[in-house]
Amino acid sequence: MNDLLQLLNDPHARHSLLVHFPIALSIFGVLPLIALALTKFKSNTLKLVCVACFGIASISGYFAMDAGEDSIDHIFKEHLPKPTQVEKAAMHDHAELGEVVWIWSLVPVGLIGVSLIPKRKVAVIAGSLGLVAGLAASVQVGLTGHAGGKLVYVYGLGVPERGEAVNGVLPEHHHDADEDEDHEHEHADVDHDEDHEHEDTDGDHDDDHDESSEPAESTPPPSQDD
Repeated sequence: MNDLLQLLNDPHARHSLLVHFPIALSIFGVLPLIALALTKFKSNTLKLVCVACFGIASISGYFAMDAGEDSIDHIFKEHLPKPTQVEKAAMHDHAELGEVVWIWSLVPVGLIGVSLIPKRKVAVIAGSLGLVAGLAASVQVGLTGHAGGKLVYVYGLGVPERGEAVNGVLPEHHHDADEDEDHEHEHADVDHDEDHEHEDTDGDHDDDHDESSEPAESTPPPSQDD
């Protein structure tokens, strides 16, 4: 629970968490819209599903936009090195797109809601417009997500550096992995040194054995002529 609270206190993490909801709901919300069109806008159940999808997408999109503004402020205040002009332009483009995501998602909610009126002509016209609006909303949120992805994966903005503490906490596995790797290197060095010592010892034994195995030169017996 504490980890979740720390996550939500970080503007970058909060934004990256919230943006998934409008992206997923706006794109997958098109499926019940198409199914509704195939029923000639007669199914009230599908209408309610569409309203729910795009309604939640709109609400979550608003909170994602708010978190995104906090994230950009955090980048300008605490990010080192400071953003370049190209990076500032990329953030501006993403912010411009993100500011209207929740509005685009709200349009099909209103139109499909109108199609619930029990009049055939109204239902068909409002439902058709709602389908177009839903498709447009999914394209808008896709473009916004793509622009946000460029900030992260191209410019490296809004993410901590590798091994950098988030809210003062370093991931434990990072230290463990480093320590394990150091221990492995130490053991490898010790084993390597021991192998060399064994080789040197074996070499000394072989030399001693060779010297001891050489036959001693025999001294000729004294001459009998004397």
